[in-house]
Amino acid sequence: MAIFRNKLFVIGAWVTAMLAFYLIFRRPPAELESHRMPNQAMKAAPTAEGAPSAAPMPGPSEKPDAGVATGEPIEGTITVSPELAGKATAGDTLFIIARQGASGPPLAAKKLAVSHFPMKYSLGPENVMMQGMPWQGELQIIVRVDKDGNATTKSPGDIMGMSKALVKVGTKGADIVLDQGL
Repeated sequence: MAIFRNKLFVIGAWVTAMLAFYLIFRRPPAELESHRMPNQAMKAAPTAEGAPSAAPMPGPSEKPDAGVATGEPIEGTITVSPELAGKATAGDTLFIIARQGASGPPLAAKKLAVSHFPMKYSLGPENVMMQGMPWQGELQIIVRVDKDGNATTKSPGDIMGMSKALVKVGTKGADIVLDQGL
């Protein structure tokens, strides 16, 4: 039994390390967003109405990235239960994680700063952690507010919530309630 627990610990540590590596090295911090390539910067540029502009189409010499996951994002709203309303404050870190099925390693992850609740979110193929992994099927969505901003730690005061059922890729209105204290 002890060997089984040790293997689970090693697997869990590996998954946590992969998530931390992804969140640290895959996405630039908000203050470095201006250093994106021109096409990437255009994707994030807001329109006059405040909504993100459409992504530019590849030119004749540009080819879509091979091995990049495709598909519609999962979208919804994150709220905090009344019992935990004071636990999430502006400046805390918000992790949104998608797992294939009810368990397993993270398929996709996104790191954001908490500004206010309710908070709209979108998690899609651009958030897939390992190139070549398909963005498809039904996923478990987990949202965690972390006080220290470190994906590998769980501190007193951190809160989380998850989808009550598996969410199909492309679902709109996949709302999450942060209702569990850690």
